[in-house]
Amino acid sequence: MSFTGCEHGLLSLSKKDFNDWRRAPVIVSRKAAGHSGCPKYNRAVRRIYLIGFMGAGKTTVGRALAALLHWEFVDLDAEIEREQGITIREIFEKLGEPRFRQIERETLKTVSKRTDAVIAVGGGAYIDPENRAIADSAGLTVWLKVSFANAVSRVTIGGARPLFQDREKAERLYHDRLPFYRRARLHVSADGESPEAIAREIDALIAPYRS
Repeated sequence: MSFTGCEHGLLSLSKKDFNDWRRAPVIVSRKAAGHSGCPKYNRAVRRIYLIGFMGAGKTTVGRALAALLHWEFVDLDAEIEREQGITIREIFEKLGEPRFRQIERETLKTVSKRTDAVIAVGGGAYIDPENRAIADSAGLTVWLKVSFANAVSRVTIGGARPLFQDREKAERLYHDRLPFYRRARLHVSADGESPEAIAREIDALIAPYRS
């Protein structure tokens, strides 16, 4: 597989290579740490996208991973709130979810121009086909797998997250999103370990992609 070029800082794959990439996800577990069977490419990955459900620990793990790699950490939701001047919940309430998704997509395109960055995306960002295409072609996607029970223990129901206001609805959303999360290149359990330990595991697993 070879890269065909680079535009605006985004890696560009030929259509055949991109399809080959998508058809061959590498699913890993803690037992596979350090031996992922990942193919090597002639251009090192310069962006890591952390995806997963609310409460998976994308922000805390992302900060720890960025520190290990000496890379920049980018929290997509925080970027949106900084640019818009209001919280994610306020965007949902005042502008609606479709407008939020549009803003999210535009912001993801912008932050994906950065290099040497660990990017934590919102729980619903990777569900959008355009966002998936951006993340899959611009870097390496890592799914932080968390059980719904653990997600609930970490996220306050009825709190600041607009899509976690009702347990039953949140659980349905969790299961609806799982098929999309499974499309990520790497899968890492986020249950039962500290953010630092999970970051170290990811650091070991992504080694073949960085050389």
